[in-house]
Amino acid sequence: MSDSQVIISGLEGKLSDEVFAVATKAVRHLNLSGLIDCVEIVFDDIEPGRQPWLSFNNPKYPVIWAHAGDLSELPAEQQYAWELSELKHNADNIEMNSTSISRFIYHQLLVLRDLLDGSVVLQDDMPESLQQSWSISVDGRLQQMGFPGYSAAECRRRFYRKYSTTGVLLPIHWETFRELWDTEDVNIDILKDACSRLPII
Repeated sequence: MSDSQVIISGLEGKLSDEVFAVATKAVRHLNLSGLIDCVEIVFDDIEPGRQPWLSFNNPKYPVIWAHAGDLSELPAEQQYAWELSELKHNADNIEMNSTSISRFIYHQLLVLRDLLDGSVVLQDDMPESLQQSWSISVDGRLQQMGFPGYSAAECRRRFYRKYSTTGVLLPIHWETFRELWDTEDVNIDILKDACSRLPII
């Protein structure tokens, strides 16, 4: 489904309609209209567990590649037990609802805006800790703006799962999480500073 600014590929029926409606609204809410002519979101049969990614063959026509399972969530009580997204994609009890769809779409489109307006400049071999820091700031800013995003509790769980494998998380690590969550603006220097205070993952 498409209009002048949003194209949804790889989905059918009511799901395609809902994702299209959410993405169209998010493009407007996040002020992407002046940065792009159109964004295409392709839900492809990519390998489960791969993170969504962007391609910019035409900067005015970016493409977000994702897996349909990215629109779903496991019930909250099971999120500790399921740590790998490839398991989520294959689980029988995933939930796909308006909330999970909106969270995913708004998160991806704010990431896109950060790249298009120069707030974050992609680097070769961007470390995972920088990607994690960026992701926290995305959901924190969405909450501040009053738009759908992943909750602080969910982001803390993800933060804990990622960094606890490196050892005990110290107060400075949680302070860094809070700073990233509370930031109103983001740039590569803020993210690098945060990474310098976090364990290497």
